[in-house]
Amino acid sequence: MAKGQSRTQKVKYGGVTVLVRPRNDGRWVIYWREARRPRQTTAQTEKEAVEVAKEKAREISGKQGGRVVTIEDSQVLELVRKLAGNRPAFAWLREMEDCQTRLKGASIPRAVQHFLASGAADLVQVTFATAKDSYLQTFNTPGMSKFSSKAPRQELAAFDASHTGVMLEEITKPVLQQWIARPVKGDESPSRNTFNNRVKTWKAFLNWCQEPEQKMLAPGEPHAAASIERLEVRTNPKIWTSEVARAILAILPETLRPYLIIGCWFGPRPTEIERVRWELFDWKRGYLHIDDTVAEKTPDQRFVPMCPLARKLLEPWKDAKGLCCPPNPQHKISKLARAAKIITKWEVDVMRHSYISYQIANGVSKGQVAEWTGNSETIIKKHYRRPLRREDGKAWFAVAA
Repeated sequence: MAKGQSRTQKVKYGGVTVLVRPRNDGRWVIYWREARRPRQTTAQTEKEAVEVAKEKAREISGKQGGRVVTIEDSQVLELVRKLAGNRPAFAWLREMEDCQTRLKGASIPRAVQHFLASGAADLVQVTFATAKDSYLQTFNTPGMSKFSSKAPRQELAAFDASHTGVMLEEITKPVLQQWIARPVKGDESPSRNTFNNRVKTWKAFLNWCQEPEQKMLAPGEPHAAASIERLEVRTNPKIWTSEVARAILAILPETLRPYLIIGCWFGPRPTEIERVRWELFDWKRGYLHIDDTVAEKTPDQRFVPMCPLARKLLEPWKDAKGLCCPPNPQHKISKLARAAKIITKWEVDVMRHSYISYQIANGVSKGQVAEWTGNSETIIKKHYRRPLRREDGKAWFAVAA
């Protein structure tokens, strides 16, 4: 009997199952249940028995209002349930149908090849807290100002406290939009600078998570902050007069003077200035080389010409080595300048804005200024149309007698 049982076949139609088994005398037995009672009949050959089983199952299924399901159909259903795993089979099939629709006719194997090539299959699922801690470690580079990382630390730590345990991949654009626009105090909306700084922090963080070596987010897919736009600048950026810049320079100790000189007469971003090393100055040809260890928003190197005033002011450091500035220089200079009542507030990127504005006033093309400052010509055109006289530009870069 054991041998016979090993050759048992199941013939299924709808919810009806009919068994076909060999008998010791060479005949075949067909078993089924009908009206809650076991039934059976016999056939001469296996082929005849299977046909009888199909007919009987079809007959019973028809009486029950069922539909025919062949052995192959049954195997397909079993495979679908296996692939769906713990999910409902119909939900899994709808998901596959949606994927096929979104592929717009492309084959699933081809889509899988692209998926594997993108590196997405190698991603590691991490919590936001884990990703945040790893990212903030990059600010601990020797010589890097802790002050420059203050805003990112506060912004990401606040999100972590408010979204405990959230996975990095669960952070969506709607979630970020709501978070970035959150009130500052009570119901007070964030200022333009605050909003834009939040956007900048999130884009920098999620861009880092997409780097291939991090394996946290798929490099080829837009992350949650990718399409969140900064608020438009409605007014021209604040700048200093040449008198203000020189007055601040006059009260600074020697260790802080390079930060102001580089910012006012070379125009890098504040965080870029903190990474500038004395070895990047080409004293012979008169350039400051902003290489990929310094540039913040673009890896492209740039060479900024050294004006006669900057050369004269930096002459004492001509043979110096290492970083040009101590930690937290902007914070310290702002404190001294406000105490001396030269300024009442340190405006955002004021040295960079002054440099760009006065170069344009001097007659330098916006395209050339964009190349020197690592900006786009579009941004230069959009935000630096200030009514300055050529004399203002000359005064900014003039060497005192």
